[in-house]
Amino acid sequence: VVLRKRREIPKRPAQKRIAAVIPARNEVAVIGNLVASLLRQDYPRELFDVYVVPNNCTDDTPEAARRAGAKLLTVKGPIHAKGDVLRGAFEQLAGQYDAYCVFDADNLVDAKFFQSVNDALLAGFHVAQGFRDSKNPYDSWVSGSMSAFYWFMSRCYNESRARLGMSCHLNGTGFMVSDEAVRTVGWNTHSLTEDLEFTALCALKGYKVGYMPGARIYDEQTSRFWDSCVQRRRWTAGSLQCMRRYVPALLKKRTLPALDMAMLFLGNLMCVIGLMPAIGTAWGLMPFFISQPWRIALLVGFGGLYYLGCFALGMMLSCVASMP
Repeated sequence: VVLRKRREIPKRPAQKRIAAVIPARNEVAVIGNLVASLLRQDYPRELFDVYVVPNNCTDDTPEAARRAGAKLLTVKGPIHAKGDVLRGAFEQLAGQYDAYCVFDADNLVDAKFFQSVNDALLAGFHVAQGFRDSKNPYDSWVSGSMSAFYWFMSRCYNESRARLGMSCHLNGTGFMVSDEAVRTVGWNTHSLTEDLEFTALCALKGYKVGYMPGARIYDEQTSRFWDSCVQRRRWTAGSLQCMRRYVPALLKKRTLPALDMAMLFLGNLMCVIGLMPAIGTAWGLMPFFISQPWRIALLVGFGGLYYLGCFALGMMLSCVASMP
């Protein structure tokens, strides 16, 4: 078996004008650190700006962002989700920059991020995802699991697609979208998962999402189990919203990126359908003399072992994820 080498994006001189766009709601504790990391980019200062977009804040986030050196944008109208903030920001900045990079307020950004964006734009990509790393993988088993998940997404999901010449997927933060793509596709997201929804819109419009392994961001993962459950519920609800809204159009499009996105949205449904016969088979294979409470306990135990196995594999990937 011959493995394909990574398709490196060629390094090019800095040319593109870039705007960092940061939606922020009550982020006074972290916004200054993110802005500082963006202002330390190894990229010509005259070619980029940093914008913070405060929304529904009840703390001193706007002033903290201004003190750190960011410019402020004010989005008018009701704001119900992150997608509303981004749509308003892109409308105000339209035509002023070649591309926009979206970050969460608690991120830290590697100094080579904007240079990687410049290279991706000059290589012909209009949308691309960076490497989403973690700030706190060892805080708890929850943050460790989340860190492993994003290492998987970068190394095993997006990178594998990039090597095969397929379209990658956006991960919510640490991505870039060109001014042309914003104008053509429009940031018309309505679900709770605006990253997946915009990836689907790109597939419908024929834009392939690239992958920028050199554009690394560090995201803060939740450390508490209940917070993680709330986060999962929101993601699942958003994915189901996208499934209902976009799967028919994606299947009708009949392109590889569109079919890939349709399969992703149908994944939640297929997990439930596939789990039922697996549970039934495991239940039926147990000896008849095992009582019902013990059968349930064994199923839970095997599920826990499966999770721990996945977690151990993810921890092994931490060594790979730390490599440049």
